[in-house]
Amino acid sequence: RIEISAKDLTIEGFGTISTENARRRFGNGSSVGATAFGGEADGGDVVITLTGALEILRAAFLWASVVDGASGHGGNVSVHADEISIAREGADRGTGIFAHSGTIGVPQQPSSGGGGSVEIVADSLRLGSEPTPEVFSFITASAAYGGAGGDITLVVGSLVVRGDGVIQATT
Repeated sequence: RIEISAKDLTIEGFGTISTENARRRFGNGSSVGATAFGGEADGGDVVITLTGALEILRAAFLWASVVDGASGHGGNVSVHADEISIAREGADRGTGIFAHSGTIGVPQQPSSGGGGSVEIVADSLRLGSEPTPEVFSFITASAAYGGAGGDITLVVGSLVVRGDGVIQATT
């Protein structure tokens, strides 16, 4: 389980995670996630709770998953903030929040567990950028092989989905 609750937060390296006043920004390929690779373990959970705004931008991800033959269930992602924006903003890769059961390895070894769930609680949620074929700003809960996909729960005062924005739960 990864849990972040902070007034100020900066993580640097591949991509950036930073804060500016009451605004937290994940951008330029940064990610926070938990994965179980193979075995019977469940994926870890990612929980982010903050006051102010959270921006997930330009190929950044919040994620929980089980992959490469794991039989456990994908972890859950829970995000609570006053305002949340998820936008690809011209990046050549997708940007968003996902809970997943599937495969990323080569050779591919499918995972049989169910996908985790995504919960978002915010006064406002904005999802999407200008549309581009096959690259999206997203919130997804999925299971690629065998198990059931997870749930997506949005408890928001205002929801705006535009352009390339996708909300999808799949099995």
